[in-house]
Order: sequence, then C-alpha cells, then structure tokens
Amino acid sequence: MLAFLVMLGSLLTGCSASEADLIDTLATTDDAKARGKAATELASRHSRAATETLVASSGANAAAGIAALRDHYLAALEVEPTKALSEKQTTALDETIDCLAVIGDTPAMLGLLGFVQNNNEWIIQQRVDAVGVLATMATAASPPAPAGTSQGALTALVGVIGIPDGWGSDGIRAAAADALIDHPEAAPRLVELRSEAGGVSANWGASTARAVDGVLLKQGEPAAVALVAALAPAQDAAWVPEMLCTIGTPAIAPTGGALTDPDAAVRAGALGALLCLRGQDRAAVDGFLASPDRAAQLVEAHSNEAFSPRYADIEEILFAIGEPAVGPLAGVLGSADWAVDLLGRFGTAAAPELVSLLGDGDPALRARALKALLDFYDAHPGEAAPYLVTPERLPFLVETYASTSVAAEWTLGDVLVASGQPAANAIVGRTVGLLTQEGDWTDAGTALRFYELILRFDPATATNVLVDLVANDAASRQRTLFLAVKLGIPGSEDRLNDLLMQVGDVSMAEDYLNSGSELLSQGGERWATAHGYYVESGPGSHRTTWGSF
Repeated sequence: MLAFLVMLGSLLTGCSASEADLIDTLATTDDAKARGKAATELASRHSRAATETLVASSGANAAAGIAALRDHYLAALEVEPTKALSEKQTTALDETIDCLAVIGDTPAMLGLLGFVQNNNEWIIQQRVDAVGVLATMATAASPPAPAGTSQGALTALVGVIGIPDGWGSDGIRAAAADALIDHPEAAPRLVELRSEAGGVSANWGASTARAVDGVLLKQGEPAAVALVAALAPAQDAAWVPEMLCTIGTPAIAPTGGALTDPDAAVRAGALGALLCLRGQDRAAVDGFLASPDRAAQLVEAHSNEAFSPRYADIEEILFAIGEPAVGPLAGVLGSADWAVDLLGRFGTAAAPELVSLLGDGDPALRARALKALLDFYDAHPGEAAPYLVTPERLPFLVETYASTSVAAEWTLGDVLVASGQPAANAIVGRTVGLLTQEGDWTDAGTALRFYELILRFDPATATNVLVDLVANDAASRQRTLFLAVKLGIPGSEDRLNDLLMQVGDVSMAEDYLNSGSELLSQGGERWATAHGYYVESGPGSHRTTWGSF
C-alpha cells in the first residue's frame, strides 16, 4: 500500500499540467469548469512570472481567466491565521500579495486594502508589505474603480492612514504616509481625512491626525493649496491655519491667494496663517498684506480676539500701508485705544483726518482724535503744529484742557503755550471767570489746571495779557488783579503797581500791602500816599497772597 501511494503521487506529479498549459487554458478557454480548475492549480503555485504572463494575454477569455486567478489569490488573503506563520506560509502569502500587485485591477486593490485593514497580530509584516504594493499600484496609475467604490490605489493609501488603532497600526500608517509623500495629488483627500480625524477624541483621531500632518508637511506647496481650499466654513478647519504655518514658506503664495476669497471665513483663516508665516518670511508675507486693499481686513482682524497674538504684526503692517489705512482706522477710533496710538504714529498722513474728527458730534471720538494728534505733536512738534496751533483749534483746545478727561495731558498744555498770546488771552479770561469778588475760587480743580498752565507761558506774554484785561474790562478788573497777585509772575510787580495806581481802590491797596510781596507792598504805600491815606497796623483787606494759588 505504501509503495502504491508513492507510485501514485509520482504519477500525479508527472501528469500535472505545466504552468504554461495552465496559463494557456486560462487565456483561451471559455469553459467555466476548466477555467476554475486551472485557476485553482495556478493560484496554488502563486508564481509571479506565471501571473505576469497571463496578464499580458488579451481577449475576453483571458480577462475571465485573470479574474478567476485573482479571485483565488483574494481568497488566500482572507484566511485568518491563529498563530505565527511558518516560513513556508509567510513565503506563500508574500508571493500571493505580489501576484495581486501584478494583476493590479480594482478588485485586487480592494482586496489588498481589506487585507491591510485586517487587525491580525500574526500578519503585521505582510500587511505592511501590502501597503507597499498599494503604493506601487498608485504610482503605476491603476485603473479607476467603478463609481461608488474606491477611487483607486491612491485613495486606498489615504484610507490606510485612517485605519483604527490596533496590531501594527502605527507601522502600517507610517508605510502609507511614506508612500503618499510623493503623491501631492492625494493632498485634498488627506486634508479631508485630517478634518474628520480632528473632530474625534479617541486615539484613532489623534493617530490619524499626526500621520496626515507629517505627510502634508513634507508635500509642501501642493498640500498648502489643498489646505487653503479647506478653509471653507462648511468644514471643521480650525487646525488649517496652524498647519499652513507649519508648512512654512511654500504655503505663503497659496495662502495669499485666498485673501480675496468671497467668503469672510476663508479670508480670515488665510490672514491668520499669513500672520503666523510672517515670522518665517516677512518680506514675502508683507507682499500680500502690506497693500491698501488689505487695510480694512487688517483693522477688522485687530478687533477680533482670535488674532490677539498677532496684534503687533497687524499694527506694523498697517503702519507700512500708511495713508490708505487711515480711513479704516478712523472708523474704529471711537472704540479702539490701539487705533489712537497707531494714528498718532502716522503723523501727517493721518493728521487731516484726525483734525476733521475734532468736529465730530461724539465727544469720545473727538477726545480720541485729539489724543492721536497730541501723540503726533509730542513726537514731532514742528510737523504737528500746523494742525493744532491754529486760531480755529483754540476754543476746542481750551475747553478740552478744562475737562477732567484730558486736562492732565502735558502735551495739550504745550500746544496751548505754543499758540502764544491768543491762547493766553483765552486761558486768563477763563481763569478770571473762576474767581469771586472776594478772591475765592468757584471751581478749584479747573482753576488749578489753568493757573499752572498760565505759569508755563512766557512771563512777559502772561503779564501783557493780565495788564490788557485790567485796562479793557472794568467788570473783571478786580478779579484780574487778584489773579495777577496769585500768579506771582516774576518781574510783573512794577506793572501791577502801575495798574493799582491807575484803577485801584482802598481794598485792593490793602491787598497789595498784605500780599507778602515787598514790591507790591511798596506799591500799596504809594497808592495810599497819592490818595491821601496813611498805612497803619490793623485788620486790612487780605484776599490774595503773592504767588499762592
């Protein structure tokens, strides 16, 4: 019996059809039974050379034979090993995968994808090898799949990156990622997958996102184009600007092109990415952003807290844009402190617009416009003076100086002092109006601001104003003299004594005598002698003190 079996085995081996015969049968027969038998036999040999020969055949019968052989190979991939493969099994599986790569049609590709996605710990290396086969098929531009199924091996590779975490998943993702780096045409699908993964909190989402990010980063500009397209608000694209920035300078041009997109969300996303990219290539980014057309968008972005890390960049770019940015900045001046500061730096480029705003009906806007002009004056007084040191500005400036909101501005005082005698006339007149006939202040706070400002004027100018007011305004004469004594302007005593002699009375003479000024006291004595009085100790008038508020 044993000898018979050996003889029979030898006989069967000798009578088996050769690979050439099997290939010929599969390429020519229209008999389904014969085709099936030949496919079974040839598949068991998993010969790449034989498979290549068959695939090179043509005709309807050959197509059916190839499909039959392919189906046997796919069936071999569906076997689920329950333990580590033997060397012989490993070799057979590797060769089967290679044969499917040779066939390379859509069912073969789908079968390989299914094999890769098979979470089995005993075939991890073979799954990685299958990813390599898919990569080869993608490079060879495998035939497109029928509508409704996969769009080819390239799309299958993208799907591999999205496999769930499991046995060998990291290595399998890495193999797919490495293959996709050289396929920028896959970038749109990768971006889509990344958006899907970004919304998943499980490990799958994080692992997939990391893998996709690695591919996009290495693809460079083609990935940036796909990322810019993903800025549309219909997608979860919060991660996109950051990824564009990570890609770096290759992303600048595609991102800059999105600044004119009709959708505001796309424009905002592109702007955020460019502001981030500015740290890598300032000149290239500013080529897109430092343009009059971008001024309004930049101003709007500065009003958005999401751009707060980039506010300094925005201000710098707006300053580079210059005068075309003044209008948009003026539009937010009433509510944005940063716009006040920036317009002040603009100088003459912004001054005409700021001057026009001094007449606005909104007090807050007027105050902010003035603040910007004062900042300009503080930095460049000669350039700013023509916009502030003018007769038409004077009433507004004096009124503003009297207010509690900006009265403490030292620069505003500088402007008034630079305005010379016209400003001194207005300020002295306002200050006299705050005195009573007894020399008391009706509004000490406002009076003190004016009092200190008068002392900043040239002494001769201030003295001339006081003298002129005494001479020309009888109604305020006594209060003006009170103010003159309170100011205590050095060198004004002789002229004040002359005024006392001309228009003084007994009480005012006593005020001079008791003012604490030796020169004024002497003037009081001369007035008394001239008017038939003599001086003696007693409770005389003492409504003012020299140089004392």
